Amino acid sequence: MKALLRRVPGARSAYYQSRILASVAYERWWADGGRMNDRSILRGEWHFDSPGEQDRYRRVLDAVSRLRGDSSWGHVLEIGCAEGLFTAELVPRSASVTAYDVSAVACQRVARLLPQVHVRRLDIQRDGMPGTFDVVFAMCVLVYVHGRGRLDQAAARLAATVRPGGLLVLNDLRLYQPEFENCWWARWLVEGGLRLLDFLDGRHGLHRVHHEVSARDVIGIYEKRA
Repeated sequence: MKALLRRVPGARSAYYQSRILASVAYERWWADGGRMNDRSILRGEWHFDSPGEQDRYRRVLDAVSRLRGDSSWGHVLEIGCAEGLFTAELVPRSASVTAYDVSAVACQRVARLLPQVHVRRLDIQRDGMPGTFDVVFAMCVLVYVHGRGRLDQAAARLAATVRPGGLLVLNDLRLYQPEFENCWWARWLVEGGLRLLDFLDGRHGLHRVHHEVSARDVIGIYEKRA
């Protein structure tokens, strides 16, 4: 298949774009996010202790430190806590930490690992977001929210959790190939980290104060203004 795709101009790009669009359609209309994430955790598909993931965590924490300093960041919320490795980094930096995830398995593991953290199962696309916080982290969450309407609703929920003057920290994947990021459907559907950075800016009182782009992910930090 790969050899055939190399022979036909544009075939490789069209093939991979069709695979991404099929994945977007499945996650948008048919997938159960909680069960999907439960399976991924139980199968050990995500390697959060790998050097690449640890570097991602370090870059996110360093970016927030430059804006908030090294003293306590106050009351912190992490959305998409997974197995709690990043959550553990937030504990010594915060007055309190609350962690949400769509996966019941993830919530159980984080509650066992970090009993001082307030853990709750929550689906950002369906559930209300109780409470407000000084810093809110959305870790690889919005990449699974598809469609402008749903993204705007998720952005409104995220913004509602941030206190005035607080920060929303977005860390999400990007589409690895530049031809995907720049194609018409990625812009129209708001797919990929680069599109998400621009989509959030200026919505629901969120104003971007910092962003970083790497080969695999993006970091965007937004201040909540009145």
